[in-house]
Amino acid sequence: MARRPRKTGGARKTRTKGKAGSKPLGLLERLAQGPVICAEGYLFEFERRGYLQAGAYVPEIVLERPDLVEALHREFVHAGSDVVEAFTYYAHRAKLRMVGREGDLAKINRTALRIARKVARSTGTLLAGDICNTSIYDPNESKSHNQARRIFDEQIEWAVEAGVDFIVSASTAPGARPRRCRCSERSAPPSRVTWPRCRFPTGRRPRSPSFRA
Repeated sequence: MARRPRKTGGARKTRTKGKAGSKPLGLLERLAQGPVICAEGYLFEFERRGYLQAGAYVPEIVLERPDLVEALHREFVHAGSDVVEAFTYYAHRAKLRMVGREGDLAKINRTALRIARKVARSTGTLLAGDICNTSIYDPNESKSHNQARRIFDEQIEWAVEAGVDFIVSASTAPGARPRRCRCSERSAPPSRVTWPRCRFPTGRRPRSPSFRA
């Protein structure tokens, strides 16, 4: 007996769209109708497939194989995600400097956002930008505060430029929230910023202060 195909994220949310030609419902409107699934994990999935180097974990694949990034976005939508999150995790200035590609900063962010936007708009899903911990922040070093703020501003501005529906702030600790909020307000993004907290096997976050922002 043939199995009934499972509805994908985009298909499930077809009911949340307006009439033909109208603007699709945003995040809050969709949440009012029920759960919104935002699936991600591109970093480790590409590392598992051998396309991304463990250690630095810089998403160079965005520039080297954009076709694979688009395909993975579509796989996640097919699996049920209601959101296409741009693969800009660790695509910030500090990480790119580690692998000698700081000059590709704007290109990698804009390319990742363009790929994600293409998939989101073609599947009826939401488009999310992504910012994350900087790996350089030190609560006792004022210079690092300015550097981290610059990183947030840059990625938020590119996300706004791409027309994201909201922004995901990943792998951050509560202490980083006020800084991020100030950056967001200054850039005035038409978005909602979420603050997911990581859980670790030990139940504790790493002690390194750089994890916070």
